[in-house]
Formats: sequence, structure tokens, C-alpha cells
Amino acid sequence: MSELDDLRRVAYGRTSTPEEETAAAAARAELEARERPVEVPAVDEPDVAESETAEVIDEPDDEPGQLRRLVTTWRAWAAPALAGFVVGIVLTAACGAAFFYEQQAAAPEKTTAPTPRIEEAQGTLAIESGNLAAASAVLARPQEAKDTLAALDGSIDPASTRLLRSFSAYTVYAATSIHDEICFLMIDESPNTVVTCAPASGFSIGGLALGRMEGDENVRVHWDGTVPVETRTLR
Repeated sequence: MSELDDLRRVAYGRTSTPEEETAAAAARAELEARERPVEVPAVDEPDVAESETAEVIDEPDDEPGQLRRLVTTWRAWAAPALAGFVVGIVLTAACGAAFFYEQQAAAPEKTTAPTPRIEEAQGTLAIESGNLAAASAVLARPQEAKDTLAALDGSIDPASTRLLRSFSAYTVYAATSIHDEICFLMIDESPNTVVTCAPASGFSIGGLALGRMEGDENVRVHWDGTVPVETRTLR
């Protein structure tokens, strides 16, 4: 028999004396102690997040000398990088300026044509054609005192001059030349006389025009056989 069997026999056997009763109680207590299941204490598993947080918190902020090494490393690459960045900007600006000036030099110079200022809204300046019939009618009318001129170029027929119009600084006349050309005369107060002539066929195409300079303006007057038209543009 085993020891446990002996304990059971004593614990649950018949007793007749107080000594046997005491021995039975002790045997029962011993059996209960031996047969009681062993309770394994539960082990609380640590929370992973708390463990990681604790490990992060417990770690030192920096190893000895690490900050100094980082600063030294930053200085080692920051200075060349900054220098390269500045050089790149300078080179880009220089290339852009060179390209701009090259384009400016290659581009043809643009000139802005002066805007004509027409003082009188009569005549046919926009087309600048010639009306031969109108010019012939002007030259065919009788010569009056206002039409005559004292001093003329030898190429102009004195009996053919006809007053056309007076402007602020000069007066214009129609006439014919000794070669039967149609002529246009401009006479100022000096008196200075400017003359242009054309055959009848040439007058029919574009009329006649004369020009002069007054201060900072270019003055041009055109005669198409009707009313002379003056145009002024800034020089």
C-alpha cells in the first residue's frame, strides 16, 4: 500500500478511542492538503504600448557627443550646399541676362510711326488721289488780284497762279508750268517758295503734296484738285 492509502485508512477508518479520533483528523487534514489542487498564480502580461512608451521614456535623450556630431555634420554639408545654391542662382541670372540682350540685339528695331493730326477735315488725304477735272477747273477760272504772285520761279507761268488756301504760317497756290504741268506752290511770310509739279497723268494718280518743318512738328499739305489738307506729326 502507498502512503496515501494508509492516510485514507486512518482518516476514514473506525475509531474507538480519543487517540484514534485525533489520528483520523490529522490524516484527513493531511489528505486535504495533499489532494487540494495547486493554484498557479496568474502572471499579468505587460501592456505592449505601455512597455514601448516606458522604453522610449527610459531611453536617454542623446548619447554622449551625438548632438555635437550632428552639428559638425550639418556644418560640413550645409556650407557647400549653400555655396552651390548661390552660384546656381548667379549663373541662371547671368544666362538669362545674356539671352535677353542677345534677343534684343537680334530683334529689329521697332519704330513707331508718328500719328498724323489733321487740322482740317476736308479733302481726300486718306486716299491721296488726284482729281484732274477739279484741278483743271481751278486753273481755268479767271485770275484775280488775290491770285497773283510778285516773284516766281521762271518755270511757272505767272498768269496761271490761283489762290487755293491760307494756313497759319503759309499759303498754297495752284499753277501751271511752262511745260503744261500742274504745279502746287507753298509760300510763307519770309517769303520762301516751295514748288512741286507733275504732268496731268501723274496728278491723276496721287495729286500733289508739299512739306515743311515747324518747331517740333512735320507739316505736310496735300492737294487733290479740291481743298488742300494739312497734316501735322511730331518729329
